[in-house]
Amino acid sequence: MHTSHGIITAIMVQKRTSRCSIFVNGEFYLGCSIDIATAHGLRKGMNLTEELAQKLHADNRRYDIKQKALNYATYKPRTVGQVRQAMHKKGYTPEEIEYCIAFLHEFNYLDDTRYAQTFIREYSQRKKAANNRLRIELTKRFIPKTIIEKVLQEFAPTINTTELCKQAAEKKLRALQSRTPEKRKTALMGFLQRQGFSWHDIKQVLQEYEI
Repeated sequence: MHTSHGIITAIMVQKRTSRCSIFVNGEFYLGCSIDIATAHGLRKGMNLTEELAQKLHADNRRYDIKQKALNYATYKPRTVGQVRQAMHKKGYTPEEIEYCIAFLHEFNYLDDTRYAQTFIREYSQRKKAANNRLRIELTKRFIPKTIIEKVLQEFAPTINTTELCKQAAEKKLRALQSRTPEKRKTALMGFLQRQGFSWHDIKQVLQEYEI
């Protein structure tokens, strides 16, 4: 014999949402999506057994988790690692997190290779950064090393690091005009190194600008 939570006395659709409120024995019991209520065949006068209640709560939690993951992943481009970290901070279990990631993969909301390609294309031009800096930034965003190296290799023929280094130096030098030549050189070298440029590129730029 199944334990009963009571009788469903009302199902009310919430205004301007795709959710509804379930009332049992005249009291509010649960808010869930209309799809979940329909899938379980909920209706007024139905006996809410313990088994049905457990399934209802489990499905409702999965739905809420998917919605939170979807909202996070669509607010702006995200990596798998970023989603995993965000969901972990919200207190979800490893199984629930992997369920969300599989859902986002299925509908093409997550793709670390695509993320890395877009990031490299935009960041290298906006920040005038070279490979070493790009590796650091992508690693901070939890992109796997294998994907980072693969994508950097793809972009290698299209990125002129010496030219990028020169562009970065030109911009930085404008902010260093008030410094002495020696301090200007030290500051510029440090900046270019932090941007990931090789000593070969840095040396060429310094010679070109006679610094």
